[in-house]
Amino acid sequence: MISRIDDTFSEILTMKAVRVLITARTKELAYECARTTTGFGVSIIMSPAECAIERAVDFSDTPDNRPGYIIQIHHYKLEKLEHQVLARLSQSVLTAPTANVYDWMPNSDVEGYFKMGRKIAYFGDGYEFKTRKFGRDVWIVPRMDIPFIIDENISYTTSFSGNFTIFADTLEHAYNAAIKAANAVRTIEGVVSMGTKGIIASASKAGSEKYRFLVASANLAIYPMLRGKYPKTRVPNGGNYAYELVISAINFELLKEGFASGIQTALKSEGVVFVTASNFGGRLGKKKIYLRELF
Repeated sequence: MISRIDDTFSEILTMKAVRVLITARTKELAYECARTTTGFGVSIIMSPAECAIERAVDFSDTPDNRPGYIIQIHHYKLEKLEHQVLARLSQSVLTAPTANVYDWMPNSDVEGYFKMGRKIAYFGDGYEFKTRKFGRDVWIVPRMDIPFIIDENISYTTSFSGNFTIFADTLEHAYNAAIKAANAVRTIEGVVSMGTKGIIASASKAGSEKYRFLVASANLAIYPMLRGKYPKTRVPNGGNYAYELVISAINFELLKEGFASGIQTALKSEGVVFVTASNFGGRLGKKKIYLRELF
């Protein structure tokens, strides 16, 4: 297995993140609310935040005994993270039929709090109120179906994000391996994989080799279709198709677990020839994950 893992490292971006639980009357409603709340959140390059659905939570494990989904929202600036949390929870959860939202950050990872419940409760225009419910301090806000419930505080932590790339011999094998890897990553609590179905088809690099006005552009070295055209290609023999996984986690150790689980799963998939990672000379961050050291 080690021979198919590049002897390199992934450069890790340090960010700030919240982790919340969205519940609703049905699992389908909770999922649609989570999906809406995390929309337009693939990459901080152009998206206002990086967001993803982490996992489903059974009704027996939620404060209000209803099905739910955990989501994460990340940004590298704390004040912008707070704005994104306010905008997304107020516009996508408060407005969703029967949906509630609860802080779901493990106590060991909490660094601070946003007074998000009070801020969103102002929508009630004087008819909102604070109370104790489900063993939690919450705000109750009027709504047209049932009252909206939100925790008084939504906590934040320092989060970490990195990438690895999977090369395979056929498109089907590359896609299947990437999907399996993303699913494996999401089995670890506190870890998410960004992008549609958790995978990325257009990996980027910082800056551009040709266009000075770009903050990011295609990471040409790992694009199989450019092998033989791009002089600094890193595409391996037999690596005819590739997908990138961008993984984020609420602490660094969980991120390493996510990397290990995703890479190991990918290498067990049919047709996978190589796994590598991208780094940019320290432009993203000082922390590193050396791929081979995970095994």
